[in-house]
Amino acid sequence: RTRMGEVVTLQFGHFANFVGAHFWNIQETNELAGCTNSSVLFKSGVAETQSTYSPRLLLFDTKGSLGTLSREGYIYKSDVTGPVTTWSGRVQMVAAPKPERNPFLTHLDVMYQSPEYQTGRTDPLAQATCSEGSNSATFGLNHSVQVWSDFLKVDLHPSSIYELPGVHHDVDPFDVFTYGKTFLSGDNLEDVLGRIHNMLEECDHVQGFHNIVDVDSGFSGLSASFIECLREEVRAPVITFATTPKLRDTSAAVIDRRTLNVGLSLHYLTSLSDVYIPLSVQHIVPQTFPGLAFDPYSWYHTSSIIAAAIDAITLPYRASDFALQWGGLAGMGAGGGGLAQMAAALAPSSRSIASASLSLPLRLKQAPQQTVQLGGVTAALRHMADWAPLTPFVNCGDAQEPVSSVSTLRGLGDEDCATLDALFARVRNARALGVGGKKPLPLPLSFPQIFSTGVCKEVALGTHLQVSRSISHYLASIANKFSGVDKTRYPEFDFSQEHDAAAVANDLFGLAAAADE
Repeated sequence: RTRMGEVVTLQFGHFANFVGAHFWNIQETNELAGCTNSSVLFKSGVAETQSTYSPRLLLFDTKGSLGTLSREGYIYKSDVTGPVTTWSGRVQMVAAPKPERNPFLTHLDVMYQSPEYQTGRTDPLAQATCSEGSNSATFGLNHSVQVWSDFLKVDLHPSSIYELPGVHHDVDPFDVFTYGKTFLSGDNLEDVLGRIHNMLEECDHVQGFHNIVDVDSGFSGLSASFIECLREEVRAPVITFATTPKLRDTSAAVIDRRTLNVGLSLHYLTSLSDVYIPLSVQHIVPQTFPGLAFDPYSWYHTSSIIAAAIDAITLPYRASDFALQWGGLAGMGAGGGGLAQMAAALAPSSRSIASASLSLPLRLKQAPQQTVQLGGVTAALRHMADWAPLTPFVNCGDAQEPVSSVSTLRGLGDEDCATLDALFARVRNARALGVGGKKPLPLPLSFPQIFSTGVCKEVALGTHLQVSRSISHYLASIANKFSGVDKTRYPEFDFSQEHDAAAVANDLFGLAAAADE
């Protein structure tokens, strides 16, 4: 058991599960490199007398979205279909052809079955991380990945996977908020609540929930409905990571549906979450990250960037071995306030919306002393590194010093730590929090090689969350677009019964106005 308390992760939607697959693979290398307390996110168990370690996770996706992954996960693999007991006559089974496992998954099969691996005669960290001869490019993942399980490396528990009954991947559209909002009822609701109850009963002290959700689809409505039920039973903070991939189809109907989904998500999920963090690379070009060369349309690429950011954002309450801490963040992970403390720091109001910036790879530059004295922590960080906004319209250090901020820096050298320690020594703002660690992010074998410098085994990075007036531009943009959509053209959203379009629009404008105060 861990002194830090447990965190339960929820994932809603196919792109969110791409993000999740990268995130969980990162956690494996984090654990092997001694970067985190893995008991915060993982649970232990037993399967057929064998000890298991799997994510404390409940994910939602459509039927057929698992690829070669069994619905029982990796731990309880079973290809046997049970007998038909309701029919005594002749039975003919017709089965669809199974997807072929790609070279990466085949490599894992061979590795796990090798005598060297099973007897512990290999270096687990070396086996799990990238190298010149063994990385995502050598396995052709850039071209072979179709679904998130094509590069998932960790074991999933059977109860972690929930396929939506009657909704089939790439067949049945699940692109309307209202579809998800009205989905959970009867047996469906009883099933998912039973799974989460069992998960919570295994915990000693729940820090809170990570909610990774596709806010541009019906999964945003599903998330809102589920969190609403959860809030009635569990008092623990929820941090929502609102994800959106870049669209290839930019037709008017697709853009309108995305606008309505994102607007409804903001309306509902900001009320149900302690902190709501929009995360996307849809609004930026690869040149925004000077050290990266990625395909902005590739879910495999872009989800890895968002996953690395979520890993760093959540690191303060999952680790305690930091070389540097400032602004009152000391003790957050090691028996301190944990996720609740960070959520409280970022929540000056009842509906807190934080923007996120990422520096990847992180290369610190010298910042003048007066920058901190006059502009504060955020202004100093802006001068010390190249940042890219993961929230549209808002970047690290934009406009004035934010109301609150949380920063995480990984892969710092001794000189970096000394410089930052001296620079932030005078910081007394209890809402300007931050940690710095010497250990870089160890890149999993499955992580795409999107670095312009070549194959990387590990990388330094930084994240910066801020609650500031700058977020009002993002909120106002969504409010304006939402108001501009002709709702009568999209009856599937059922604005006449399920949602009051005018009230939602007024609420979105109200969020923008409140953020600008």
